Amino acid sequence: MVTTTHASDESRLRRILEHEARTGCRDAAVIGGLDNLLRALPAAAAIAASLPQGGYREGLDAAGREHWLRQAIAALPDRAPVPRRLVRGSRNAGTGDPPAAAPLA
Repeated sequence: MVTTTHASDESRLRRILEHEARTGCRDAAVIGGLDNLLRALPAAAAIAASLPQGGYREGLDAAGREHWLRQAIAALPDRAPVPRRLVRGSRNAGTGDPPAAAPLA
């Protein structure tokens, strides 16, 4: 059974990794860098194990970081939802408001 904390860690990890990918894979998504976060966050243990010696920042070039991020995001369980503000095309994306209901035909 997944605990709320674990599910919330997975969701947090997904948000951070997606932000890192969107902002150019520069290891600037979190203070202290992704290597420190991956060591500290229990939900990250499995994906952290896939990093090369040297970790995210020192072990990979920019193209390698982007490739690793895409694989890490894909490896996260589906139950870690993508935050609504990242969903493109939603008129209310980022507002915290629920999407408007589609008109009935």
